Amino acid sequence: MEEKLRCDLQAATVRAAGLQLQGRHLRRRAEQAEEARAAAEVELAKMRAEVRALRELSSAKECCNCQQKRKRPPVPGFKVPSPAALLRQIPLPPRKELLASSAGPGDEGFLPQWSGDYVTAVERQAAIDPDTIFGSSVPACDLDVIFPSLLFREAGLPPSKKLKRSDSGDGELEAASQKEILDYKRRMGHAKSWKDAL
Repeated sequence: MEEKLRCDLQAATVRAAGLQLQGRHLRRRAEQAEEARAAAEVELAKMRAEVRALRELSSAKECCNCQQKRKRPPVPGFKVPSPAALLRQIPLPPRKELLASSAGPGDEGFLPQWSGDYVTAVERQAAIDPDTIFGSSVPACDLDVIFPSLLFREAGLPPSKKLKRSDSGDGELEAASQKEILDYKRRMGHAKSWKDAL
């Protein structure tokens, strides 16, 4: 029995020594954690001070920029309206009644009033460059978007029956050169802007 008590006492002593060792280790880790927390707080205080200084510097620069802007106001941006938008701003004359004759649209003898001097109007407009009205850029025309394969399937046609623009099917490759465009305008006599005809 004495032997058993001695063994139990020895085991308890070893356990107590182990617990003391663990306690010391935990205390050391707690002290290290406390030191790390204190160092982090010091670092955080430094960073806050730097941020504060940067904000003050930034607000001082903005204030200087504000004073410079007061001295020199910015130039307003100009948006040039498209020719079509300018044409829409021109007031149209009031609509006149159709010809005094009893004939109306669809009747055989009917002639609209505007057609009385259309030859003169066409001659007056012949020198106007259409690009000054409609613009010189043409939006892309993707036939696969306009005529999707689903449309052909619904019509019972194979997708290969799609119509191609030309041999290549690519409008960009076949676009007219600037020289060709200017040559065409010269041959057609398109020398005036629509504004000149007003």
